[in-house]
Amino acid sequence: MNEVGSMYMGGTGVEKDERAGFSWIKKAAELKNPTAMAMTARMYELGIGTEQNISEALKWYVEAANAGEEHARQRIEMLFNERR
Repeated sequence: MNEVGSMYMGGTGVEKDERAGFSWIKKAAELKNPTAMAMTARMYELGIGTEQNISEALKWYVEAANAGEEHARQRIEMLFNERR
């Protein structure tokens, strides 16, 4: 699912469709794929393929960090520092 989502995001072998890419990546995140969790968070953070939603981004970053995704831990710290 994560791979299919990435294909849609980049238009690799399929027509580029960020909303479809987000949907596939989020499905993988919901199945506890740590990379997909971090990607879902980033997409919420930046509003890629979905509406920007910092609260959802933080939720997914926390899920990803708890699953061992180091990049997610760094983004959590950066987002909290930006909000101070």
